Amino acid sequence: MRKDSKIFIAGHRGVAGQAIVSKLRELGYSNLILKSHLELDLTDQKQTNGFFRAYRPEYVFLCAARIGGIVDKAEHPAEFIMSNLQIETNVISAAHECKVRKLLFMGSAYVYPVDAKQPICEESLFSGEHGKVDEPYIIAKIAGVKLCEYYYEQYHDIFFSVMPCAFFGPGDSFELSKATVVPSMMRRMYEANMRGNEQFLVWGTGKPLREFLYSRDIADACVFLMEVYEKGGEYLNLGNGGVELSIEEIAQIIKKVIRYPGKLVFDPSKPDGTFRKTVDSSKLMRLGWRPKTPFEEGVRKLYDCFLDSKREI
Repeated sequence: MRKDSKIFIAGHRGVAGQAIVSKLRELGYSNLILKSHLELDLTDQKQTNGFFRAYRPEYVFLCAARIGGIVDKAEHPAEFIMSNLQIETNVISAAHECKVRKLLFMGSAYVYPVDAKQPICEESLFSGEHGKVDEPYIIAKIAGVKLCEYYYEQYHDIFFSVMPCAFFGPGDSFELSKATVVPSMMRRMYEANMRGNEQFLVWGTGKPLREFLYSRDIADACVFLMEVYEKGGEYLNLGNGGVELSIEEIAQIIKKVIRYPGKLVFDPSKPDGTFRKTVDSSKLMRLGWRPKTPFEEGVRKLYDCFLDSKREI
């Protein structure tokens, strides 16, 4: 990419999108194309095609997606699969028609089967079953990955995908119905601290293992790949190199960061969820990329964002 290349970041207000915009600007890329959902509805094929013809982006980071919590996914499965399929097919087909030089599609490690061998390699994609509630989202994400693969096979477009592990950072939702593990636990523990609660309840045994990246590292890897990677149709796992933390360790780090003096109490009657979901990132690591942000440092930065959001209310 040249510093003046036209670069479209679809979903620039999301966690990954915000981080990619920040990284590109830091590196001196000056011709970024950013459109909010109100300005450009990517589920609308006519709007999407018109946008690509008007702006002619050379590079595309496809981070836009419909996301939500368990309740939202369970109550609106049709909308989840339809919205995500529309975004992917509209953007990828328009990118092909307008001869985009490279497109990076943001997949997810959650598309891998729940019983996949750990750490999970890319070849595990179709090796088992998926959770019922997440199925519409997973099917749509897999479709995006395969679309990139097929456009390379048929047209030689340099479209490829990344499969990131769980990540967090600026732009994360702290709304409990939508928040993921780290921001959700952070908010609940903060509120417990404000109420003076002597105990904080954590669902499950605290033993399940999780792999996390700070969004800054997600962006760093994506920009790195856009600059150096030339293999269309591929998908690469994006993880931290195998560093795993138990739910208990995560809770202890958040407790330390927010200075909560109470006791952590674990409720084994509640579900633990999948015990382990760690990706094998060796393909990416062999290209020379490494994450830079330790988990605790990332949590501290997210806590600063959370406090800023509280001050704005």
